[in-house]
Amino acid sequence: MSMRLPLRNKEFATLLSVYPPTLQAELAEKDRFYSELRFVLRRTPVADKVIILGDFNARVGRDAVSWRGVLDRHGTGNCNENGRLLLEFCTELQLVITNTIFQQKEKLKTTWRHPRSRHWHLIDYILVRQRDRRDVLHTRVTPSAECHTDHRLVRCKIRLHFKHKPRKRNVQA
Repeated sequence: MSMRLPLRNKEFATLLSVYPPTLQAELAEKDRFYSELRFVLRRTPVADKVIILGDFNARVGRDAVSWRGVLDRHGTGNCNENGRLLLEFCTELQLVITNTIFQQKEKLKTTWRHPRSRHWHLIDYILVRQRDRRDVLHTRVTPSAECHTDHRLVRCKIRLHFKHKPRKRNVQA
């Protein structure tokens, strides 16, 4: 699902809500999902602020050195196959995973509890373009939010920065 919101001075924010295939899905299905998402992002105007929200069913881990610019140093857990696909996608399209930018307690990062192991994992993410990273003030989980799901609600505070348009000056001869 996508929504393009007008902001000001003919500027826009494009919000995308996504739900990629699970870890058990065939690789072809996962590739098809990322191809479609890539197509949507490439059709999105370059000037738009892009915010992608979703249950990516992926664990990206904490290797901020290998995934510089995409993953910051406050990730959690280990990377899985879906995580690698997401990291490669973010690298290609210059996106940053905002959940890994901020240092916080583990319970404010993890979003889903495995039904058998009862361990908490980070699989729900908010992505923005790398150039808009400074717009993100904070991304965290709201552990007390009652959503009738096995996932915790993820919220992101954003303050949008815009390019200043040059003022026309009156030139007097």
